[in-house]
Amino acid sequence: MWSTVSVPSEVPDATVSKVLVQAALVPAVLALIVAAVLAIEVHSLVTLSRWVQHTDDVIATAREVQSMLIDRESTLRGYVIARSPEYLELYQAANSALPGRWEALQRLVSDNPSQMKRVAGKRQLAIEWEAYARAAIAANPRDAVALVGQGQGRRLMQELRNQLESFVRVEEGLRDERARKEQRGALRAVSLSSALLVAVAVLMAFSARRQIREVAGRFGAALRSAQEMEKLREEFITIAAHELRTPLTALLLQLQRLRRDLDRGTAVDSSALIDTPLRQARRLSSLIESLLDAQAVASGGQVELRLSRTDLATIAQASLARVRDGLVRLGCEVELRLDAGVDGDWDAKRMEHVVATLIANACKYGEGKPVQVSARREGEMRVLSVSDEGIGIPEDLQERIFGRFGRAAPSRSYGGFGLSLFVARRLAEAHGGTLTVVSEHGKGATFTLRLPRVAAPSEPIALRAPRARAAVSGKRSSASRKLHRQRTARNRLRPCGRSTATRRSSTSPARASAVATSGSPARRPRR
Repeated sequence: MWSTVSVPSEVPDATVSKVLVQAALVPAVLALIVAAVLAIEVHSLVTLSRWVQHTDDVIATAREVQSMLIDRESTLRGYVIARSPEYLELYQAANSALPGRWEALQRLVSDNPSQMKRVAGKRQLAIEWEAYARAAIAANPRDAVALVGQGQGRRLMQELRNQLESFVRVEEGLRDERARKEQRGALRAVSLSSALLVAVAVLMAFSARRQIREVAGRFGAALRSAQEMEKLREEFITIAAHELRTPLTALLLQLQRLRRDLDRGTAVDSSALIDTPLRQARRLSSLIESLLDAQAVASGGQVELRLSRTDLATIAQASLARVRDGLVRLGCEVELRLDAGVDGDWDAKRMEHVVATLIANACKYGEGKPVQVSARREGEMRVLSVSDEGIGIPEDLQERIFGRFGRAAPSRSYGGFGLSLFVARRLAEAHGGTLTVVSEHGKGATFTLRLPRVAAPSEPIALRAPRARAAVSGKRSSASRKLHRQRTARNRLRPCGRSTATRRSSTSPARASAVATSGSPARRPRR
């Protein structure tokens, strides 16, 4: 059964923070809406209350004018009958206060044209009554009594009082209407506020429930992700231990054999005995390089690309030489179909790493079956394809195999960490290119590397610091030179002939290349 291991996605802190911000923001927005509605309703109530108070002021002023008119009429009648200066003083005091009250009444009803007209009519009647009063005061007592007895003043005053009563009734009607509006507004404000508060409470409850469920779901996903990561870590440790132990075991066994031979004084062919440890050391180094490359690529930063003019044919042949031993061991025949002039400006070493990975994977998953490597031009792009007739890759796994620890294999028998394709794609992208796969389960796979003629990185990706790498390389070179001097000294002390295994391992590069492409199991080196 096919399976894949991929790194589970983590729950971003920004998403959880967003949910928490929403949890605080939604109630605040709803509270602001409720406050705004209440403010509008309160402002409306305050306005209505002011109008009610205004109407009360109009009515009070009209009643005051009416009372002053009645007092003035009474004092005039008393003066005409008794001719007492005291009545005349009271009349004059009331008469001098009336104009100010008339003006106050006019100002109060200035917003109501119909009431303004009524006030003007009443004031005209008051002016006519004042003319009648002046005539009565100026006449002699007998003529004044006769003038009062005619009833002219009484009729004017009655008409004035009737109009004032009508005016007051209109104002009282306005006051009652405004009071009813005020009551309805207060009821509406209370009802609307209650409804909004209930709505806010319901919305907050639903929002809180949804947000709590969302946060709980995300934390649940984070927990599952952590559990998957723990499972992945354990599986990776198991795979890494197995992969690293295999070359180390072979290396230790060969070195122990060499130690025994040296202790016994047995003549040994140092060149033959060194081949296997060297091969296993290279394999171990390759595994460690894969781990370092994958970690560096995943950590971000910049790739140091050392661009130079090269071509895919040269890269393919150099890559084939790098994996020659593995091809011989697996019995894979590699067919090269390389067009001329498929050149470009790339980092040759990194491209060799990518192509070697593709060839090695093709042989690993299609052991004993032919592999085709082709290079061609497609417009401004340079294309290299590696096709095999191996086990193939199911469609649902064709993208996941490019992830860290992505594996598309039925078991661990194929080895590796599941990092090679992850690193290869990142290196292709660092050059501004792509690495894709087309496959069908059970019918092989074709990996296609597309590169621009001049590397144009779309996004910087880190491998590791050049200085650190140079330091490591320097240490390795020093250790290699020291080991070489020791081996040379021992060989000088114990010269010996060359065995069949030695002759096979010292095959010339040209012949080794032919062996790599022959596909003959009989030519495999001894293990």
